[in-house]
Amino acid sequence: MINLLQQGTAKAVYSVHEGVDSAQRCAEQADKAGSALRTIRDAVASITDMTHHIASAVEEQSSVSAEVNRSVVNIADLNSSSNELGDEMVGLNHSVVDNINSQKMLVEQFLKRCQ
Repeated sequence: MINLLQQGTAKAVYSVHEGVDSAQRCAEQADKAGSALRTIRDAVASITDMTHHIASAVEEQSSVSAEVNRSVVNIADLNSSSNELGDEMVGLNHSVVDNINSQKMLVEQFLKRCQ
C-alpha cells in the first residue's frame, strides 16, 4: 500500500512538474506573441504615419497642379489678347500708311499746281 501511495505521489509530482513546464512554455509563447503584437502595432503606426504624409503630399501636389493649370490658362488668355492687339496694331499701321500715301498724293498735287 505504501508502495502504491509512493507511486501515486510520484505520478502526481511528475504531473505537477509537467504542468509547470507546460505553463512556462505557454508563458514564453505568450511573451513572444506579445512582442510580435507590439512589433505589428509599431509597424501599423509607422504605416499610418506614412499614409498621412502621403495624403498631405497628394493634397499639396493637387493644389500646385491647380495653380499651374490656372497659370497656363492665364498665359493662354494673355497670348490671345496679345495676338488681338498685334492684329489691331497691323490694321492701324495700314491705316497710317494709307493716310501717309493720301497726304503724299495731295502734297504732290499741290506742288504740281503751284509750279
